[in-house]
Amino acid sequence: MNAASALYRTVFAVEAQTEYNALAEAQRDLIDQAVKILERDPRNERATRPDGPNARRAFVTPDLTIRYGVHRDHLVIAEINYRHVGSFLIGAE
Repeated sequence: MNAASALYRTVFAVEAQTEYNALAEAQRDLIDQAVKILERDPRNERATRPDGPNARRAFVTPDLTIRYGVHRDHLVIAEINYRHVGSFLIGAE
């Protein structure tokens, strides 16, 4: 195994898979890229933060995040959150 190889096997929770499937292709491509990075380094300090017990939040783009955890050799994607421009209560056009 070389340094670029994945150290974790990714598993999507049912809800996360549904959220992934609902995204546009461009957003799915971004999630795929982010997951490949997280498979090698799930505790990446540059773009992830703790998000509850045994969970982290990865900031893929300003409007796209992933909530995940690590269990043994699995990267478990629990939630994908996409906020489009018109999704705010105040300040939306």
